[in-house]
Amino acid sequence: MSWIELKLRIPESILEKISAYLFAMGCEGMNVHKNSVIIYFSQLKWTDEIKSAIMQYIGHFVPVFSEKFIKIKSVKDENWEEIWRSSFNRIRLTHKIIIKPQWDHYKGLTGEIVITIDPKMAFGTGHHESTQLILENMEKLIHSDTSVFDIGTGSGILSILAEKLGAEKIMAIDNDPTAVKIARENMLVNHCNKIKLFASALEFMEPEEFDLILANINKNVLLHYAPYFSLYMKLNSKIVLSGILLSDEVIITDTFQKNGFKQVKKYAKKNWLSIIFELIEKKQT
Repeated sequence: MSWIELKLRIPESILEKISAYLFAMGCEGMNVHKNSVIIYFSQLKWTDEIKSAIMQYIGHFVPVFSEKFIKIKSVKDENWEEIWRSSFNRIRLTHKIIIKPQWDHYKGLTGEIVITIDPKMAFGTGHHESTQLILENMEKLIHSDTSVFDIGTGSGILSILAEKLGAEKIMAIDNDPTAVKIARENMLVNHCNKIKLFASALEFMEPEEFDLILANINKNVLLHYAPYFSLYMKLNSKIVLSGILLSDEVIITDTFQKNGFKQVKKYAKKNWLSIIFELIEKKQT
């Protein structure tokens, strides 16, 4: 598989204003430099319409932005690790949770949870705000008897942490076969043996009730599945949503409330939002 690399010559000062939009449009990786940002899209998902939309959006902040400020080229899979080695460093999310790349040999101190992620083209290295918002709150939500369903697992990072936190049962799915392959590799590296991993979309999974659902997906997918999540939840169980722009809070909250959910808490980082809902009523779908 190949990837589309876009080098955007833009002032660093506006990156925070546009990064959430870029990820919402399907960006799957980002390298930031002093006077430019390099972003990556799957070639299978890349279209001229996405390019036009990105240029138009940046134009709101940089009126002179035009074709001459953007360079596009194709990048093959084998170049990906070299690209990410230059930007993926060990990060400490909480006093307890640390995420590191495979080439970092840090073993962790007593009481620390160290997650090793090979940063191939699957979403979820722990560096993006939407992933961090879920990871940082999982310690409060997972106990030794918790069953977890990770929908849209990407790199597998959420399921890996769920197992390291002691969850009793974990199921993970993703409809992208490449992501499932990468997630399986990451699970092996982290010595996980509880996670059941499937290449599937939610609608093809048999209903089964879990204590906790983790869904770090984009707004449109969350809205589409809002009526169906309850099929995989116990009454009064919780679902943690992420991948939500602050500007989409109202539509997400309204839609989930109409489908039997009550908002419990919400957390924000920069332009991104994570919301925890509790299922208080099982409605017919």
